[in-house]
Amino acid sequence: MTTKKARVVERTAYTSFLRSLDLFSISLVDSSFHGDREQYFENPKHELDVDWRTEVAGQGEESFDVRANVKIRIFAPTTKKDFFTLTASYVLHVHAPAPLDPKYVQRFTDSEVRLIVWPYVREYVTSMFGRMHVPPAILPVTGSKGT
Repeated sequence: MTTKKARVVERTAYTSFLRSLDLFSISLVDSSFHGDREQYFENPKHELDVDWRTEVAGQGEESFDVRANVKIRIFAPTTKKDFFTLTASYVLHVHAPAPLDPKYVQRFTDSEVRLIVWPYVREYVTSMFGRMHVPPAILPVTGSKGT
C-alpha cells in the first residue's frame, strides 16, 4: 500500500473511532486559584499564558479516562509577576466499542480533549474573576498551548 493510501486508511479509521465515542462525563476533580487584586489594578498591562497537560488516566475494555490539567497565568509582561494563577484538572470518562486501540485513545488524548474541555475552563475562569470582582479575563476561543 502506498504511503498516501495508508494515511487515508488511517485517517478513515481514526474518524470512525471518533464517531464511535460516547462522552459519558466531564468532572472537575482538582482546582486552585490565587489572585492579587491590588497588583492587577496597579499594572495596566497584562499577558496571558495557558499550559496544558493531558494523559490517559485509565483504560478498560469499552471505556477510558483522560485527565486534562490546565494552568492559566495572567502576569505583568515586564516583571513576569503573576496577578492570577488558576489550575484545574478535569477527568473525562469516555465509552467506546471494544476493542479499544491504544494508539487512537492516545491520539484523542493529545488533540481532541483540549477542544472538549476548553469551554469548561473558559466558564470556570470567568466565574472566578467575577467572584474576585475584577474585569473578566478574555480567553481565546481555543486553548492552544502557549496562547
